[in-house]
Amino acid sequence: MSDASDSGDSGSSPPPETLIAGRAKRSTAGNRLSHLLQHLEDEDIKADLLADQEDDQKDYSASEDDDADVALDSSDDSEDEGKEGDEQELAGERELRKQERVESKRKRKAREIVRIQPLKKKVKIVEDAPIQDAVPILPKRVERLTMADFGPTRHSSRTQTIANAKVTAAKLKESRRRAVRTQEVMRLAAEKKAAEAGPKLTQADRMARALRIEKENNRSLNRWEKSEQERLRLQEEKLEAMRNRKLDGPVFRYWSGPVTWVWREGPDGPVYKRYAQPALSQEEKRYLAAKHRRGANTLPPVPARAMCAISGRPAKFRDPKTKLAYADLPASKAIQRVLANGCQWSAMLGGYPKGSGGER
Repeated sequence: MSDASDSGDSGSSPPPETLIAGRAKRSTAGNRLSHLLQHLEDEDIKADLLADQEDDQKDYSASEDDDADVALDSSDDSEDEGKEGDEQELAGERELRKQERVESKRKRKAREIVRIQPLKKKVKIVEDAPIQDAVPILPKRVERLTMADFGPTRHSSRTQTIANAKVTAAKLKESRRRAVRTQEVMRLAAEKKAAEAGPKLTQADRMARALRIEKENNRSLNRWEKSEQERLRLQEEKLEAMRNRKLDGPVFRYWSGPVTWVWREGPDGPVYKRYAQPALSQEEKRYLAAKHRRGANTLPPVPARAMCAISGRPAKFRDPKTKLAYADLPASKAIQRVLANGCQWSAMLGGYPKGSGGER
């Protein structure tokens, strides 16, 4: 009775849940199949599938051949027990086939790893989505470190280290003060520039400003013209005063040029007036032009060559005192002796004797 009750209880109780039924589904489950379905039209995918199918067929045929070889080997064991060389050859062939299957399986797994890629998320463009105003991102403000962080903290008991720390803290404090002053100056300059710029001008404001500037330029030009006229007038008065200046006492006056000076007695002394040369008439201009053309076309005559006063040969030099021409050094010495009364004049010969140093 106890056995029957136990069997009834065991038949009515539910079966235990298996491990595979209670396990959660993997996050990547079905990725390979979905990838193949999406890219089924791809030529590369088709080629890979065909290659896998051929490899499977080769593996299946190779396994059948192995089974057939094993059956043949078992049937031939009784006949070829003494043929050890044939058995070694068959073992080598089986080893080669096994290596080929392992290599093909490795290549197939490598192709599967390359082919299975993670799915990329597609970007959906919604055209009718409302465009929201982009919130401007304010730049982060650079926070300066406080002086408490750089305070003269004592890290060592050495006197030099403490002194260096104090100097560094003083420099940082001065730098902070200078930075604050610079920022204040820059702020004031920016405010001044903004105040000088004023509001944005319209086209009418620009035209009014242009007219105002034009009037100012005209007034400035008129002032410059008046000042220039005044400068020229003062310069002319100064030159006229220099021409009509009076000199006390006897003076020598020298002038040159085709002008006429007339002297007359004035109430305060003699007055000299300058008259310019009158303009040339047409006949005078034609005469001067013809004379110039004749002079340009006719070369001047060659001057006669001077002769030596001592030897009578063509002279090359001229004495600076007497202006006498001489040909060489002996002639120059003879001229110097004559000047120094070294030669006596002969009334009978009508010249200087040859023995006295002169030559005729």
